[in-house]
Amino acid sequence: MDVFYELCKNSELQTVKIEYEQNGEVIKKYLHSKYDPIKEAKQWASSVYDEEDKVYIVYGGGLLYHIMALHDIIDSEKDKIIVFEPIQELYEKNKDIDFFKENTNIVYTNEFNENLVVALFSEHINSMHYNKISVHVFKSYDNFDGSKQFTIYNALKMFKADVYLSYNTTHVRKEWVIENFIKNYRFIKNNSIINDFKNVFEGMTAVIVSAGPSLDKNINDLIGREGDVVIFTGGRPLRALLNAGIKPHFNMSIDMMPENYELYKRYDILNADVPLISSVENQYLITQNYKGDKIFADLSGLERDLSKDWYEEDIDSLFTKGSVATLQLSVAIYMGCKKIIFIGQDLAYSDDKKHSSLASDVDNTVEESEHNLYVKGNYQDKILSRADLNYFRIAIQDYIREYAPDDCEFINATEGGAFIEGTKICTLKEALENTDTKGIDIRKKINTLLLKEQGISDYDKIDKKFSLLLEDMEAILKLSKKGLSVSNKLRAIEGYYGNNKYLEQLDKIDEKLKKYKIAYNFVVRYTVSLSISVEGKKSKSIKDILNNTKKMYEDINDITQMYIKYLKEELEIIKKLKLNN
Repeated sequence: MDVFYELCKNSELQTVKIEYEQNGEVIKKYLHSKYDPIKEAKQWASSVYDEEDKVYIVYGGGLLYHIMALHDIIDSEKDKIIVFEPIQELYEKNKDIDFFKENTNIVYTNEFNENLVVALFSEHINSMHYNKISVHVFKSYDNFDGSKQFTIYNALKMFKADVYLSYNTTHVRKEWVIENFIKNYRFIKNNSIINDFKNVFEGMTAVIVSAGPSLDKNINDLIGREGDVVIFTGGRPLRALLNAGIKPHFNMSIDMMPENYELYKRYDILNADVPLISSVENQYLITQNYKGDKIFADLSGLERDLSKDWYEEDIDSLFTKGSVATLQLSVAIYMGCKKIIFIGQDLAYSDDKKHSSLASDVDNTVEESEHNLYVKGNYQDKILSRADLNYFRIAIQDYIREYAPDDCEFINATEGGAFIEGTKICTLKEALENTDTKGIDIRKKINTLLLKEQGISDYDKIDKKFSLLLEDMEAILKLSKKGLSVSNKLRAIEGYYGNNKYLEQLDKIDEKLKKYKIAYNFVVRYTVSLSISVEGKKSKSIKDILNNTKKMYEDINDITQMYIKYLKEELEIIKKLKLNN
């Protein structure tokens, strides 16, 4: 590509012309008006500005006239502009100019690696502005390098999926999480914890089985290999493995939803004699009714000291990000496996199916959706996926890149599906060659660890612990109601903010709340952030601060009532268990 700078015909300003070849034709175009680029820029900025938008993503910076014009009309304290420049010469020319140093709400980049663009969005876009993002292609760039434009749109879809899933798990599903957290607690003491299994399969090979459509192609290649590799599965593919005569070594479950228990019932796997690895936030009905041995890991996200205090033992925490596969990967490495083989890990709609036919008893048809997108495939240039599946793909990539030991080898033997960076692609037969058991009898080793003497649930102790937590939650509820009342009074006299007795009252309430260390930490995990600005700093708007203060107390009120409800239910059950002992 050739880049030429010219003086405009009606002013001393520069414009820029580019020449490049496309489909055998030489394309020549001006990126800005040859006559008055300032007028053009103002018109463009006015046409894309929307007072509801908080983030403007712009493909094509040129000489930045239109970016400066847009910056002049947005709120520079709250709004952000992210500029992608596909022309390297222009990027080098502009990247160090004072305009970017003086205006930190503008991000200027030439990055077009999809995963790194997602990371850039995560760094610079406040998740609370999830639905206040607009994307614009500056008119002269409209037909220029469509693949880079595709990357931006796809990365934005991924970022939004990440935000949605995080919000969905933390806020929308919080009541299920809280119920499970309370009702699973009594099962910890009389079952194993993940610490007992650290590095027990040092140097061995793990096979991580998922229920993607490609599992149909190679599940039979795993028959008879249970003595050679450690097999990890989730609930959906467990039935398919058992039907094929393959008994996996570990089953895993992390879904807190009641639908997960229905799946276990429907697939008739509650009676499976396969150890279950899960957490206290897993659907409690699975914990209560699963007949196999249970192994608990701490996936709660609690700070280590708080977790140790609550569980009264130091249960190791493991990486997981929304999918069973991320937990399987984390556990396999925690147990010391150095060769990790993925099968059924399509993370895409291989053969226009959502799941393996062997692991699905529901409609397997792929529906059209705004959340569908195309990603790089293992055996195809592009394959149809979905935003949440792609989120899980990125999570696995992140783990491989950032957390996995350097001496681990990752093999994607899915034989279809989406490409996972950091993995080698081959068939399952090829991947299973030259496996080394290190002289370990896998099944015997597991059984020995499971037979290790476990504690016994002390219902008197749990009764006391939960009763004290209930008292603290009731005290927090009382304080939150008072805080909500005070914040409403403060909002009514907004003009006098900073100069009245109500601020002192709120400070005292906050101090009292924090005295209930464990209970308060359990509650604030689910409250929304008080920060509302793009950069993560507190808003300078009095109205915003007051509204967020009110929202915080409303959240504390709602969440505390959930804890109180399920603590009371569980205390009734514990009283009955004490009578039967």
